[in-house]
Amino acid sequence: MAHKDNSHEDDVWPSWKTAIRHRLEQRNTKHHRLHRMIKTEMRLREQRMTLKSECTAAKLEAAQAQQRVAEMRQELSSARLNGTKEGASKSSERVAELEAEVSKLSADLLGRYRQDNQLLEREAEAAKQVKEMKGQVARLEQELAEARRLNKAQVNDLQALHLEMEKQVIKVQTLSEELTALQMQFTVTDRQYQEVVEERNELVERIIEVKQQMVDMQNSLNESQVKRKQAEVAAALQEASAELPDIDLDVSTTVRTGLPDKATHRLDAHAGDAYVAAWDMSSGTFATGGRDSKVKLWNKAGHNKSVLSGHHGSITDIDFHLNCQSAVSASNDKSIYVWQLASGRSLHKMTGHTDHVHAARYLESNKVVSCSQDRTIRVWNAHRGVSESTYLVPSTALSLASHAGSRFVSLHFDKKLREWDIRQRSRKPTRVEGSGHQDTAYSMAIDTAGETALVSAKDGLITIVDLLTMEVKKTLSADGFHGCPCKPCWSPDGRHIAQGTAKGHVLLWDVSKETIVKTLDSGGHNGAITSLAWSRDNDALLSTGKDGKVIMWQEDI
Repeated sequence: MAHKDNSHEDDVWPSWKTAIRHRLEQRNTKHHRLHRMIKTEMRLREQRMTLKSECTAAKLEAAQAQQRVAEMRQELSSARLNGTKEGASKSSERVAELEAEVSKLSADLLGRYRQDNQLLEREAEAAKQVKEMKGQVARLEQELAEARRLNKAQVNDLQALHLEMEKQVIKVQTLSEELTALQMQFTVTDRQYQEVVEERNELVERIIEVKQQMVDMQNSLNESQVKRKQAEVAAALQEASAELPDIDLDVSTTVRTGLPDKATHRLDAHAGDAYVAAWDMSSGTFATGGRDSKVKLWNKAGHNKSVLSGHHGSITDIDFHLNCQSAVSASNDKSIYVWQLASGRSLHKMTGHTDHVHAARYLESNKVVSCSQDRTIRVWNAHRGVSESTYLVPSTALSLASHAGSRFVSLHFDKKLREWDIRQRSRKPTRVEGSGHQDTAYSMAIDTAGETALVSAKDGLITIVDLLTMEVKKTLSADGFHGCPCKPCWSPDGRHIAQGTAKGHVLLWDVSKETIVKTLDSGGHNGAITSLAWSRDNDALLSTGKDGKVIMWQEDI
């Protein structure tokens, strides 16, 4: 049972305590053996002393016997000399007895000497063992002292660990209390957050309602302005019809193959700079935008059909939907508008950018993509008027162009082209390539086939980029021409490029020959050209300028 208890203690106690206990038990065992050997030595010494005493007594008796034998021999000698036969006989008998007794005592003394020698040998062996045991005891005492020293150090370490553990327990308790407090605070904060979210949702709903009311008010104002304008135009036409012969206003739809060379319409389109022009797919209507924050719709005869009001900053871009029933406009007021062309009403005002919006383009059938000075590109749902995704870009995107289906290309301030695909979950471009320019890039346009892009820059060059390989195929340059922040455009057949200059001239490039084939300067702008737009039927070219005018260029037949 004791062995089982020790095993149980060994399992419970630490290893260093168990080692010390085993060493102490070994020392105690050796001490018991030493005590037993010392007792044996003492007993042997007592026996030796007893034997010595007995030997001494035997020696004394032997000496006395020898003395008596000597005396008897002397008496025997005397008796022999005196001639007494009987006395001599008795003395001889007595001497024989005494000699026998002496012999016996001598034999007994010899046995006592032998025992004494054996005891001496045993005593020496015992002394030797005692000496060895004393050496072992000394070593054990040294080990015990070392063990006590280690035990004391370990006890000190254990006490320090206990103190540290008490401190850790206090810290754990403190952290537990802090965790409880934080959980309570989180619960309160979460409840407050839910309340804030509910309030936010209510505010968003109210803002949407207010925006819708503002849109309705703006649409009503636009309708009233359109009606007033129509009334003024009707009155002017009625007044003019009394003085002028009838004029056939039907627009010819014949597709022309030549290049424009004459300014056929000079429109005072905007108060201040005119920044952008765009044709619809039918080539029967075009839209312009300028510093006056207005988007104006025109027919091909140069008559203003309607004015779309709502922006509060300069118009930077316009794009028509493929169905020719809606259009999108971007502005420096950080917003994008979706317009219904038939009624002139705004369908949505899309906000989310935090800086000027540089461009907005239709993507697929119900998406709009926009880029801003805030270094973001956003994809919007044009039917709902909400942002669906945001792309963070390392360099500001200056221009956008629809590529194919869900893909589009962006031109950036770092002079690089980036291709994107909204079907991918990753918010990174699918390809990034240089545009071939060493100076600040201005604008980009893609041909009608969606295979080639042109990029204009401050260095006065136009680079032609193959969108399949993202490689620069050609670089167009002209002597004496310096870069102008104008938006150039492709001809519908992809054979020519129109580019504006700071002097108000329009340069027409032949892409295959890489030369300027015509310069339009007669009856042009009185300042820098800001953008160009070629009609889909190749019949007319529009130019907008800082003089606020929009000029239509057509072939002189």
